[in-house]
Amino acid sequence: GELMESATIEVRFKQTGETISVPVSSTSTMKDIIKYLQPSTHETDASHESNAVLCTTQSNTEGDSTPAISPTSSDTLKHYPMSELPKGFERWTQEDIRGSLEMILKKPKSDVLCMIYCASPSSSANTEQIKWLLKECMSKQIFCALVCTNKWAGSREQRDAVMKDFQRLLEDRHPKTREENDVIYFGNMGLCTAVNSERFIIQELNIILQPSGIDELILGIMQSLDDEKLAQWCMLAFENKSFWKNLISSYCDKKCGQKVHIPPYHPIYDGHIHLNQVATKIQSDFISLKAIPAIREYHFVNNNHKPDEWSALNSFHFPPHVHIYPTIGIHPKYFDPQDVYKILDNLQNHLEISHHTSNPKNKIVAVGECGLDETAMTTIDHQLFVLEKQIDLANRFHLPIVIHCRGPHLYQKLFDCLKSRISEKKFPLHWHCINSNSNLHTIDLFLNQYPNSYIGLNGSITYGKNTEKFHKFENWLINRSPFLSERLIFETDYPYLSPENLHGKYDPPTALIATAMYLSKAITDSEENTYSYIHSSNINIKSMYNL
Repeated sequence: GELMESATIEVRFKQTGETISVPVSSTSTMKDIIKYLQPSTHETDASHESNAVLCTTQSNTEGDSTPAISPTSSDTLKHYPMSELPKGFERWTQEDIRGSLEMILKKPKSDVLCMIYCASPSSSANTEQIKWLLKECMSKQIFCALVCTNKWAGSREQRDAVMKDFQRLLEDRHPKTREENDVIYFGNMGLCTAVNSERFIIQELNIILQPSGIDELILGIMQSLDDEKLAQWCMLAFENKSFWKNLISSYCDKKCGQKVHIPPYHPIYDGHIHLNQVATKIQSDFISLKAIPAIREYHFVNNNHKPDEWSALNSFHFPPHVHIYPTIGIHPKYFDPQDVYKILDNLQNHLEISHHTSNPKNKIVAVGECGLDETAMTTIDHQLFVLEKQIDLANRFHLPIVIHCRGPHLYQKLFDCLKSRISEKKFPLHWHCINSNSNLHTIDLFLNQYPNSYIGLNGSITYGKNTEKFHKFENWLINRSPFLSERLIFETDYPYLSPENLHGKYDPPTALIATAMYLSKAITDSEENTYSYIHSSNINIKSMYNL
């Protein structure tokens, strides 16, 4: 029914019994309420929050005057820490504006990176209020972006009028410094631009205008922030694959055409590594981790697949920009059948302790690697028994599974074992080390059976060139290129399987980039490149291991 000017809806969750109060107003929609209830999927530290402040105006025409101008080109802000000021901004006084900003700034450990003001060509924007807004933001060193949204919706005259108002308002605060890619900059104080975040169709002329300006806006803000805020802005924009891919492609096209640049501050995730195997070599091999000052963060999923490694899960000492996430499991080559029950009890105890610990650094993120191996000294029946018990433990503790399989004839047997023990189609699975020796038919079945599953690609994809198996595998990758980025995880398996195109020391992050380079060159007709594949893999690893 109709709401008063403002009200509160009590929402109760059936499963947990939790009740949440949702503030609503006469302009609220169901989308607004759902957006409020969905938690951010990108919180890295609950005690520290980075925000962009979004200010919008009402439209004089039908439709939404404010498509998403946050670090995404979709129509939602839900994945980003974005503080949206209440509706009805055009009726606000200067005190209202000041009070709302101060309310956001008073949050414990809260940073406001920028303010984004949106007005469409047909909106009821009030320049006097924008003056107040700019004054309040700039007095608090908050970068200001004035954005003309839905730029194709109005006439050219209306769009130009909005942009002229924006320029004049910013010039009152700081002289214009440059204009680039349809973005006008005013020092490190602000910018203005026009965007359209969704496809716009002019029916009578049968013309389709594609989205434009969003990537340029995100980049413009990025180029204008100081180093500290720049790093936080990059994290806000982390999951916008389209932006990063377009940015790196554009940069490379202008510079060298190789498309292998990995921007500073962008993290690298290695989905499968064995640090316990080479504790003495880590200091000499991990060259990229020694850069001072550190230009990016590194994340390693460390597989502890030998029972004698479990007592030293968190014994590594790395600098703060290096993060280790342990898995624990029984590799089919590394168990004695006579001790199997004792080993399984020990595994269960470790998982039980991890399950109840409140310290995230001590959390085990997956069970594995585990599976079947034709080179193991134990029988396949023994291996299947141990694999089944580990699948059951993963189910019990709600943990993903890392799968190992050596021997093409064992792939179907392992897949049948998974199907018999895992009924939940969305169960997260990482089939490690897929290459030209893999049974690719079974891998296709696996990917279809479990839509939340991933395949691990490492340096072994560069082995065995000029063989029939190698060309078959390469064609398999090419044929699956339309969805490959959504299902791949880059891994090194360090200290094993260094790529053939890597020379010198086996530095895992360098090896991972070398593998991504090889993949991007093998799939020549793809829109992907080295950087975009790495970015996709990062997102997939975070999803797979709930990082």
